[in-house]
Amino acid sequence: MPWSAGLYTRWNAANVPPYWVGDASVGIKIEATRHDTQDQDFQDGINACLNKDGSNSMSGNLNFGGNLPSNIGAGTAGAPAICTGNDINTGVFGPAADTWAVSTNGSERLRVDSTGKVGIGTTVPANGFNVVQYDSFSGNLISGLFQASKTTTSDAGVALGSTNGNAPFIAATRLNNGTGTATSLYFKTDGTDRMLITNSGEVVIGANTSNGAPYKLQVGDGTGLKLVSIGGGSSASGDGCAITFFNGASPIGFIGNNSAVQNAAYNDGFTLKNLGAIFYVLGITAGAGTHFMKWNNTNGAWTYDTSSERYKNNITDSSYGLDAVLAMRPVTFTYKAEPTRYDVGFIAEEMVNVVPEVVAKDIDGNPDAISYDRLTSVLCKAIQELAARVAALEEA
Repeated sequence: MPWSAGLYTRWNAANVPPYWVGDASVGIKIEATRHDTQDQDFQDGINACLNKDGSNSMSGNLNFGGNLPSNIGAGTAGAPAICTGNDINTGVFGPAADTWAVSTNGSERLRVDSTGKVGIGTTVPANGFNVVQYDSFSGNLISGLFQASKTTTSDAGVALGSTNGNAPFIAATRLNNGTGTATSLYFKTDGTDRMLITNSGEVVIGANTSNGAPYKLQVGDGTGLKLVSIGGGSSASGDGCAITFFNGASPIGFIGNNSAVQNAAYNDGFTLKNLGAIFYVLGITAGAGTHFMKWNNTNGAWTYDTSSERYKNNITDSSYGLDAVLAMRPVTFTYKAEPTRYDVGFIAEEMVNVVPEVVAKDIDGNPDAISYDRLTSVLCKAIQELAARVAALEEA
């Protein structure tokens, strides 16, 4: 039936086919000047979904305007436009053009602005995702991500962690925004400071304060035993571990055991790339001690020189004497790294053919250095042979 002024219209599902009928007491009332003359005009749109059953429930699909927009009031944080469960101060509202916001208990909590920025705890998100909590924290960390601040220029901070006070978290005590004070970034586990990065860029591990020294890495707080472990492989080509030292972009040395580090000059466990470089050992006074140190480039051990029979086997008289001395070629030379510094000595590649026992080789088996102190026994034997010849001549 058509819409009629003064009557309610209700859906009568008992009719076949079902259609809208007039009713004097229940249904939807249409004003006389605002009705459609088409029978069953709401049948397709509402699709038999409206009920009046005492609880004002609704089932089925309710479509507004097809593909056309359906507008509602913008609402406010205290009275949002869309609510649920008669909770009239919690829901969604539109605080500005092209902007949506969510409120709970009458206060705005989240906003998506017209540029797509998301803000929690702020109505003016400065970044893609901005979380602001204007409360400092103490005790257990109770938020996974929040910014602690009293004002925009005071000691701001960011914390990342979990609800368990002993769980790991990261805390920046202050962020320099041009008006605040830049300080340190702290890393905690089990409620204890483990590492910090100071505002000057120093990395401190195992302490919660820097010792103030001009170093970029500090390990330990000056108490107890602190060890630094560097573990590398030992099976594949190029495996090993090392600490490499650079002067600008140029490597100057390393401590380690990887022959593949940088280049072939890094073959020993403790090496300086520049053979003319000076190696300083701090803390040793001049003239102290009676032993000479030796470096074993095979096992990486430092030892001191010994001459006691207790440490020696297969002791025989040396065969190297005057003939060996006469086969040696003393030379003067300059180092490639120091072209103006002259020195005297021998060439290891030549000496290995005369007295190979005094020549040290690198990891690839190439002659590398000469133990000049060992030559004293050869020179001693040569002097003895000369003395014997002189004595024989004198007797003749």
